[in-house]
Amino acid sequence: MATPYTAGSYACFLQAKSKYAKTHISPDYIRLAFQNTANPVTEPKTKSKWPVPRQGAGLIQVDKAILSTGHFYPGKLVLGQTGFASSFTKTFKIVNYGSKPETYTLSSEPAASVSGDVLDSPVMTPSKTKIIFNPNRVTVPAGKEVSISAKFIPDLSMKKDGFWIYSGFIRATPSSDSGVELSLPYAGFKGDLKEVPLLDEEGTFLTVGGNNDVRYSTRNVTVRTTLDNEGDYVTLNFRLLRPSPQVIVTVREAGSYKWLGLADKMTFLGRNDNDPTNFFTTSTWDGSLKAINGSATQKTVPSGKYVLVVTFTKQYDMVNNNPLKIIHNFSFSFFKYFISYFLNLYAFI
Repeated sequence: MATPYTAGSYACFLQAKSKYAKTHISPDYIRLAFQNTANPVTEPKTKSKWPVPRQGAGLIQVDKAILSTGHFYPGKLVLGQTGFASSFTKTFKIVNYGSKPETYTLSSEPAASVSGDVLDSPVMTPSKTKIIFNPNRVTVPAGKEVSISAKFIPDLSMKKDGFWIYSGFIRATPSSDSGVELSLPYAGFKGDLKEVPLLDEEGTFLTVGGNNDVRYSTRNVTVRTTLDNEGDYVTLNFRLLRPSPQVIVTVREAGSYKWLGLADKMTFLGRNDNDPTNFFTTSTWDGSLKAINGSATQKTVPSGKYVLVVTFTKQYDMVNNNPLKIIHNFSFSFFKYFISYFLNLYAFI
């Protein structure tokens, strides 16, 4: 239902605004109007607003979006990983594209904080995150913008032994009767992203020739099996507890660890769940090497001993803009009609 409702709201906005617009109304302009005039919804148990990652900016209010002559820039604050800092500062702007100056008073309302397994069994608690604004009351001239500094003080009750997503809404309340209140959603992660589990280790294993009944776990074990058909292949099965921007499988020589080429490349993978069609994500290898972009086959390796190196990219550290990775090594011997495995699993950041 969200898509047709948003499309209809978009049409209403264009119909109301187009006749008065001096320039083309861009999609970004409409998104900001909807985002900064939305109505956040309250979570019934905590009596706090639903977390921003759950509801976004809130419910679209088409009438408010049409009547508003101001917006925040950026339209949302992505705080990223803030570690366990006692406080930090962010800057944003209020833009006034109306014909009259407008005075706004700044305030904030924290949403419920989320801990535990955020995706399957989240634990939501009221948040005490505070924000100090400088200035906390500002007049924005017509056609101008004003910068505001916000000092965030994350809720101290969010302990260091867990992973916390905290979020909320910054309010800009106009002093004029014709003004529209603006809302700026924000969200951050308190904790260490490197420690957030990405893989279900028990759900990561190998199969041969598509026979899912014969599983070779990632624990130290030696397995011997026969490949009877020319089309047999090795399948890596894994379960993602969190989305992964990229998974790359490369082939190396056993012993020397010399890089030989790319076996598979997958991007923008969603998490796995209990749906039988999405219980595992799989990557198959038949001994061939692909082009670096993961498309065409370049060559096939001869019989021998090889190591499959599987690199799972985790969420990005948005403070330092660095990818966080887990690397798994699967060692085995590959032959056309015979294959023997000695699997070792290593994981490190």
